[in-house]
Amino acid sequence: MMVTKYIPLEAYQEYLEKIVEDGAVEVASESKLLFRCPICGDSKKSKSKRRGFLLSDGEHATMGCLKCGVRIPFYYYLKTEHSALYSDWIMNVYVFDKEYEKKEEEFAKETCYVDYSEFYPLTDKTAPTIRNSALHLINSRKIPKLIAKKLLYSYSGKFANRLIFPYYMRDGSFKYFEARDLGNNDIQKYKFPTALPQEYYNLNFVDKNRLFFIFEGLIDSFFIENSITSGGATKIGTLLSEIDKKYHKNAVLIFDGDIVGIRQAYRYFKKGYKVFVWNESMLKLSKDGKIDMNELVIKGFFDSVLDKSGRIPESKIMKYVMVPSIYNLLEFEMYYSRMGFELEEKLDAKFIHKRAIEPVKNNRNKRKSGVR
Repeated sequence: MMVTKYIPLEAYQEYLEKIVEDGAVEVASESKLLFRCPICGDSKKSKSKRRGFLLSDGEHATMGCLKCGVRIPFYYYLKTEHSALYSDWIMNVYVFDKEYEKKEEEFAKETCYVDYSEFYPLTDKTAPTIRNSALHLINSRKIPKLIAKKLLYSYSGKFANRLIFPYYMRDGSFKYFEARDLGNNDIQKYKFPTALPQEYYNLNFVDKNRLFFIFEGLIDSFFIENSITSGGATKIGTLLSEIDKKYHKNAVLIFDGDIVGIRQAYRYFKKGYKVFVWNESMLKLSKDGKIDMNELVIKGFFDSVLDKSGRIPESKIMKYVMVPSIYNLLEFEMYYSRMGFELEEKLDAKFIHKRAIEPVKNNRNKRKSGVR
């Protein structure tokens, strides 16, 4: 029997208490912790505010903050900011603590079971208030009708009050999906069936023998035919590894128009991929430095070219796509530099100094303890 590594919430709580400012970590639910954000320092005016949070599915956990907007895996935060704790975590929690191991079937049954009978087509009017909220979200995001008619909603169970985006198979069935909150849940806007391996939206249908488009976000991919979704800027590389390299020449990468997305576009452009370039008019529509394809559609940027289905024709989107070449690489760099973007992330002096002295401290500690 394959064993899944199960890590209880109290393990995360124990390590967070060693990190956060006041050592206070509140258990908000069976899968959520609240604490003062150790990254931005949280509210300066009120020491009682806890905007930092951790969400766990039993196997993995994500740290975030409602103040600074950060979203990172817990292990990555430990690895980059608390290397000694990270080593302790790996050795004492992730590897050796047999108490945290459960059989995969048991773990899935306890925390990840999905009752698909609780998902209803939008034609079902059993829960009119939640259905109307789902329809409002669809209309406000201008989701094309040919996509919208295949969506579902849920008004009970684990995914209650959520719009369901199924990842359909060719036979019309689905297992994997995204469940989008219909209220004001900023902490967990999306839920996923965590017992199942991640799938990539529309990968079963996309024609890779012609131009196909890869987006970060699910809804963004709805507006261009022959598109798939990676689930985030840093996950596009993983998605590309699932696609035969002979088709990579047909891939067009459309990252979001924030600093992370633009830096990722630059990275992959240097690797020889076609990338979408955000022009100045598009970026002026951004809110708090963030913009994506759905926002462009909502704000009417493509109104004059949308087809009858509410999608952007391929020929129109390709006007904003840059094909890799030495000349275009220089143009890419100069274009974004003129708009004030730093395409390479720079580490500040404190960060560099910290990384430089940590190995020295660790070696001293090892010598003191007699470790060689």
